[in-house]
Order: sequence, then structure tokens, then C-alpha cells
Amino acid sequence: MTRLDAVRRHAIPGLLLLVLGCGGGGGTDSGPRDPIVELPPPIVGSTPRATPTAAIDYDDRSLPDPAQDADGPPWLRLLVSQDNRAELDPCGCPGSPSGGMGKRATLVQQARALQPDLLVFEGPTSLSRAVLGIEGVGGEERRRARVVLDALGVSRPDAFFPGQADFEVLAPKELVPRASGLGIPLVASNLGSTPAGVRDRLVVERGGRRVVLLGLLGAARSAEQAAALPLVDGPAVAARILSDESSRGRIDFVVVFTDAEKRELTAWREAGLDADVWFVPPGLRRDGKYTREANRLVVRADPLGRAFRRLDVAFSGPPGRGLVAEHEFPLMQVAKTERSYLDLQREHRAAVAAGDAEQGEQKLRALAEIKYERGRALKAAAAPTEGHRVAVTDQLIHPDLPLSPAVVRILEGFNEDRLGSMLAAAAAPQAPRSRVFEGLDACTQCHPAEVAQWSRSPHAGAWKSLRDAGQTRNPDCLGCHTTGFGDPGGFLDPAQGGELLNVQCEACHGPMDVHVAQTSRRAGRADPGVPVTEAGCRTCHDEANSPEFDFAAYSRRVAHRPAPEDP
Repeated sequence: MTRLDAVRRHAIPGLLLLVLGCGGGGGTDSGPRDPIVELPPPIVGSTPRATPTAAIDYDDRSLPDPAQDADGPPWLRLLVSQDNRAELDPCGCPGSPSGGMGKRATLVQQARALQPDLLVFEGPTSLSRAVLGIEGVGGEERRRARVVLDALGVSRPDAFFPGQADFEVLAPKELVPRASGLGIPLVASNLGSTPAGVRDRLVVERGGRRVVLLGLLGAARSAEQAAALPLVDGPAVAARILSDESSRGRIDFVVVFTDAEKRELTAWREAGLDADVWFVPPGLRRDGKYTREANRLVVRADPLGRAFRRLDVAFSGPPGRGLVAEHEFPLMQVAKTERSYLDLQREHRAAVAAGDAEQGEQKLRALAEIKYERGRALKAAAAPTEGHRVAVTDQLIHPDLPLSPAVVRILEGFNEDRLGSMLAAAAAPQAPRSRVFEGLDACTQCHPAEVAQWSRSPHAGAWKSLRDAGQTRNPDCLGCHTTGFGDPGGFLDPAQGGELLNVQCEACHGPMDVHVAQTSRRAGRADPGVPVTEAGCRTCHDEANSPEFDFAAYSRRVAHRPAPEDP
């Protein structure tokens, strides 16, 4: 790969030639010259020209110095995760290879090293999968919530804004002291009575500009929630807090984190609750990740902890509140160059670990160019405007990020405890079962052609993909990569392997001991087992792990009989 290839891969679209083609000039340096980069074809009638590569200090291998931001406006940088839904590990499935608590902690550490003034926030619905308010919350869910919180304690977010589901899975009497012990501040603004250890607001200053951040819980979704966690009116409490803060000094920006749904948000705004930026639950795909509503920004979460939303606010306007009308390109450029810088750092480490000195040097040169481009974007963002500049970008928790060893230890302990409980339950005496799993060998005796076809399908490689990902002892993964895991007589002990590895026949058709017994007696038509339906497939091919799943198209890949080709 040439240096130009390395830069092209990471440069911001449309700015590659700026990175390589600005500056120039004579100079008397007798050292090696940078190559000439041809510009795109000229307009008819103009004279072709070439611009020399910009004067970049390729010997400067340091991180961008935050001191270079001093000449620009005060700047607020937030990295926000919301709607994690108690996800611990990234699924290796094509739909969701990113995310995971172990990689999240690594990314936060690297991002803070790059930008020390970055604030990292955890939003509502982090600890619980009970996002609808109707799912059961039992001991298993509470244990998982504790593990999520412990893993968050490794990356130490600057604040956690819990929602209804978080307080339901861990009541305030447990959540508050546990978060405090981990050094995680809790912010909840509209609790009926705010427990000691919970703040009703967070105030941040950047260069004399004051930002107020609120956490507003949405309405209870059950009578039990309402009784366990009484709330006060959101607009009223927000008005009280903002009035109180106004008496202490000017407010320049207001941010609200909430798990409230769209109808309640609309009612809040109609009641006069005005925030500059709202962090809200994810919407439908057509909603996009953010919208502008009446010169206010509504940012929707990326669910399941796959990515952070990054909010950049440059206070380039006069003192007081006020957003610019459009998304700000220079701010987005700064965020994207920093994201590219993190990606290149990761690739440089990989090249060094692989002993590829040439690739390592190319990555370092590309880092210098990205650093230079970040400085240019900062200068572009420094010009005064009528209002504050605001931009939203994404920071993916990349599949190639290394795992935090501290988080790995937490998750491994949790998974081993779960597996131990399952093994103990399986060893306990049970009532006789009329339906058990027979395994692939029993199917092969009568259905050799179907089993041969299955052996060429993706289902036959499910265990290998799990083993390659190092997740063979993760109960969250075993249910979709083995047959009958968690069911009576199904796959059980990952240490022993066994006859029920992979997604075998009975994973789709159900346990077939009755079917086998009936065919051996040849007494009439045998029980055909469980019908294969789209709902059954979606237990594994769900929105998170298989977002492109199409029942008709996917079923052709595993069909036992020839099917018409796709049009």
C-alpha cells in the first residue's frame, strides 16, 4: 500500500486533495521531496496544474495537542451511549459484530487519551432488557444488571442518567450505593424524592459557557413501576432547575437525557420544556439518528451498545442560548478526523504486532496527515456565528478493538456462574420426559439426503463460528449455535461438546424422540414435529443480530428440496 492509498482509506471524503495538495512553495531544503498529486481534470479552457503536498511534519508522532484548540471557541464534546439493553458481548453475527462492554472500555480509554476534555455519558436503559415495561424482571436479569454496572465501572462514565427500566431491574436502594462505590455519578431530575447520592442536574463549564444537563424519566408503563418509583412533572421540575441555575449565572446550553416516548416528549415540549439537545430512545429506521425540530436537535440512540453518539458544540455565538440553523460541517470534520485517528492508531498497533515495519511506517505517516487535517478543521470552526455550532457523529465500537482485561474477568466470572447453575439444574432429578432430543445421527438413518444438504448450509458451521469468536462458554450465544441449549435434554456442557453442536435438524423441527419411536414401529404416519415458521427463525435471526433477515430468501438457503431461483 502506498502512502496515498493509506491516506485515501482514512481521509475525510472530499478533503483528500486538501490533505495532500495544500501549501507548497519554493524553499531551499535539499531533503527528499513529497510527490506531486494531480488534481481532477480541469474545466474546459483552463490550464492544468499540480499542487505539491502540504507541509506536514511527518516526524511528529504525538497525539494532537488539545492546546491547539485554545484559539478557537469554547468546545463541548460528549460521547453518549443509550439503550445498551444489558448487552455484554458483541454478537459475531453479520448484523451486529460491533459493541460489547470489553471493547467499549478500551475505546473510552483511547478517546480520552486523544481528547482529555471529552465527557462520556451513559443514558437510560443501560442495565435492563425490559424495554417495554411488561417483561418479567427476575434474579437472572438482576444479576446481569449488576454485571453491566460493574463493567461500566471500568470505563468510569462521567455520569449515568438511568431510566425506568434501569430502576426497575435495580431498585434505588441497590443501584445508588453500587454506582457510588464504582465512582459513577447518577443524575435523575424528576424523581418524587431524590435519594442521597443522586443528583437532579449536572452543570459543566467550558470557557465560561455553562451547560445544564438533566435526566428525565418517562412515565411508568405499569402500576408496579408507578408505585415503586413515583415521579414529578417533567416540565415543572426542569423549569425549577433552570430557574435556579439562571440565578447562579447565565445558561448557554441545555441537554436532556430521557427514556420517554415520542408522545410524552411532544407533550413536554408543548408544556414549555425547552432543551437545545434531546437524547431519546431509538426510533424507526426512517426516523434517522437525529432531527431538527424548531431549531432544537433530537438525537436518537444507537441500540444494543454498538456505537456511541458524539455531540460537538462550539460556542461560537454570543453568550446565551441559540443553535445555528444547520448541521455544522467544520465540527463534523473535527470529529471524523479524531475517529480516523483512533482507527489508524489501532491499525498501526496491529501492524507493529504483526512485525510489518513498512505498514507501521505508512500508518504513522497517515496519522500525521490526519492530525494536520484536524488542525485545519479546527481553524474553520473558529469563525464567529450568530448561534452555537452543533454536530452529531457516530463512534463505532469497532470489532477489531482489543478487550479490556478487567471487563473480560468480570464477564467470564458471570458466564461461568450461569453455566454452573445450568449444569447443577440438569443434574437434579427430573420427571420423565415424553420428548427429548435424539441428535443428528438418528435423523441420518432415514433422511441421508436432507442431512447431506444440511451439512453444506451455514447452520452446520454454527459451532465453528462460535469457537472462532472465543464465545463457546457464553450462554447468550450458545442458544443460537447449538441445538436445544437450555431445554430439557438439549445441549448442555460446552466443555464436553457432544452430539448437539451446531444448528441441527431438531433446532428447527423440535425434539424428535417421538417421531423416531413412531417410525421404528412403522405404525402409521409419524409425528412431523414442530412446524418451521418465520417466528421460530426470528428467535435467533432477530433485528439486532440479523437485521437483513428475509424469511423467504433465507429459507431457500437451508431448504431440503430444490426451490425456484430468486428472480
